[in-house]
Amino acid sequence: MEILRNIEQIYNKINSTFDIKDQSLINEKFVFEISPYETLIKIKDSMDQPTISHEDIGNLFSLVFQLNEYTAIVCNLTHLFLICNKYEEIYSLVSKIFVAHIGNRHYRSNHATLFSERNFDRFIEIVKNAEIKNEVFIPFLLEIYKCQSNKNYANWKNPTLEYLQNFFSENENWLIDFVQENPDLRYKTYGAILDFNTNKGVEYLIHDFMKESCDKEQATSLLKNYKRDVLFYIDSEMPKAPAEEQAKLVEVMMSMGEDNEVMARIQDVYTNTKDADIRSSISNRLGISETLNIRTEKQFLYAVRRKIKEPQERTLGLPFDKLSLKLSSGALASNEVYTFLIYLFKEEKNLHNLTKLKVLENIFDKASLQQFALQMFNLISSKPDILQAKWCVRLFALLTSQNDLKIILEFLSKIINQNRQKEAKYLILCLIYGQKFEIIDYLQKMIQEQNSFIKNDLDEFVWAISKSFGMHEEDIQDMLVTNQFSLGEFDIQRDRLYTAFICGKMYPPAIFKKLFLENAIYNKLAQNLVFGEYRFGRLYNAFIIDGKETRFLIGRTLFEGDSEKDADITLSIIHPLDCDFKFEKIYHYFPTPTFNQFKPARFDCRDHNLSVTTVNRFVGVMINTPNFLKYLFSKGFQPNKLDNEIEYKSLIFKMPALNLICEVEFEKTIRENSTYNSLSYITFYKLSETLQAQGKFITQKSNAVTINSIPYRFFDFLMTIIFDGSKM
Repeated sequence: MEILRNIEQIYNKINSTFDIKDQSLINEKFVFEISPYETLIKIKDSMDQPTISHEDIGNLFSLVFQLNEYTAIVCNLTHLFLICNKYEEIYSLVSKIFVAHIGNRHYRSNHATLFSERNFDRFIEIVKNAEIKNEVFIPFLLEIYKCQSNKNYANWKNPTLEYLQNFFSENENWLIDFVQENPDLRYKTYGAILDFNTNKGVEYLIHDFMKESCDKEQATSLLKNYKRDVLFYIDSEMPKAPAEEQAKLVEVMMSMGEDNEVMARIQDVYTNTKDADIRSSISNRLGISETLNIRTEKQFLYAVRRKIKEPQERTLGLPFDKLSLKLSSGALASNEVYTFLIYLFKEEKNLHNLTKLKVLENIFDKASLQQFALQMFNLISSKPDILQAKWCVRLFALLTSQNDLKIILEFLSKIINQNRQKEAKYLILCLIYGQKFEIIDYLQKMIQEQNSFIKNDLDEFVWAISKSFGMHEEDIQDMLVTNQFSLGEFDIQRDRLYTAFICGKMYPPAIFKKLFLENAIYNKLAQNLVFGEYRFGRLYNAFIIDGKETRFLIGRTLFEGDSEKDADITLSIIHPLDCDFKFEKIYHYFPTPTFNQFKPARFDCRDHNLSVTTVNRFVGVMINTPNFLKYLFSKGFQPNKLDNEIEYKSLIFKMPALNLICEVEFEKTIRENSTYNSLSYITFYKLSETLQAQGKFITQKSNAVTINSIPYRFFDFLMTIIFDGSKM
């Protein structure tokens, strides 16, 4: 009677827990016989409750394990939970099994050592005994393998990987077909395959990348994690692949960023391929213009005859006979010449390539070419939208004379005031890539006028100037500092100046004078700092800025009036690591300095061996994790993890001004509510050569830079932060 009463309680508890409408489905067979998939589907369809109470589940499990023989009901509940995607409930149920095996289908993981991992073996035995279909339980294994540690079933990760590896060996075709039919599982599966069979994973992922159904963002994220293996695969496949596949392989490489190894391979493909589409695709990415392999008037006219079969007679409504463009020989341009010239600017859409068309100044009479550019500007500027002919904007932005540039900048201000922002932005970018240096002064003027459009897009403009003129972004930001003094701007520039000091920035004399003597904000910042003149990195003297003048405290100026010798001189804010004993008297010259430039240095990278690439100074140092993280986060460090990850094992500090990142590793993974941990290695990498996927930097020790080569000011700055944080 007691057993019957217990079974009846189980019926009632299952029906109430799952809120099953057709309660006849839960009967003696459900408790004592393994139910087929079709029966469990009927039960799922009869459920009316989307969520299940943990308390109800716990009470149900207590009743189940009071049975003398509970294999069948455990198999049925597990199967039902799998169908309903109730994964935590599966872990909870299986963890309550206290026997060495369940059922007559035994399974043992080879590398499972923990008691919790042995429970995974019980789960697989349930799968085998209940003959659960692959498509029902494999998604759970993929979820286990890719889950965060805040999930209880994360304890099964190691035996899960072992099982998936064996399953893949025996059921490779089935697994690949399955994920193709279930896109939401595709990249979890590829991620697992990459871990236990990297070569196969890379092959499948690249083939997936070539399909229209590919999620490029997820695929690229995985590819970046296995960059070397991906490149080795492409190296082996590229020579024998047909043109269409070669184009896809190039696209794969392009998705991985501008890493040196990647870009070298893309350049090699461009050089060797005969496929026009591939060359065009690479041209747009690398800034290689294949349109104009022309250097002389003769070559240009030959290209005109070869390319132009049906010449235009006008453009944008203007007849060509109203123009007077001349070739360098003095001959007037024909309709064919005008047509080909316009064709060149229409074809060259990539602004990175724009200056390659400057060669036209050698082919045409320069004065008439500039006049032609002005006529094109007058023509397009009268239109309601200049973007209806972008080729024309590119043309006059590149070829206009310095005298006529003033007219274009006045027009630019006009369309900005008319809120024609898309047009204004494109025109600014064309002028930048046309290397019109005056655009920098124009941007500074607009910033000083607090123009919101310019300020909102300033980062993009600075990046474009950097690429076009080959200047460092920090130097461009210096040139854009306004003379309009405000407390907010003063604080921003003080932070920038401190970063420049930490990075050891050196200023040529002319730029130093313009910035620190003529600019109101920087002149104010400089009043309480001590500067020095350096030659070949060695400090020779010390001076201060008093008003608009300089006054030497130690030594005198190195300037000799010899331009060649003076070219070796740079100026910088003095750092204590630059100083010998004779400079000690200037350490406390200012009672309230702009910032503490003479803070005693604790660490010097020059003490490290030339071949050392990791800092071992803090290895094994115990830290209070919450305090350490709080302090380092306040100093600019950030977790090195994927966007959706909770746990991580290192911190990253980026310094774009030096093209460096610093990685601080931990002995154990940082998890939610972590209390204590130990520090591990500290390593530096080139920022531009380190791949980033979904917010995480993919670092490899083989790519680390030597500690001796790190700028010593920056090294002392970071090591001091880490040292101070470890004491928190």
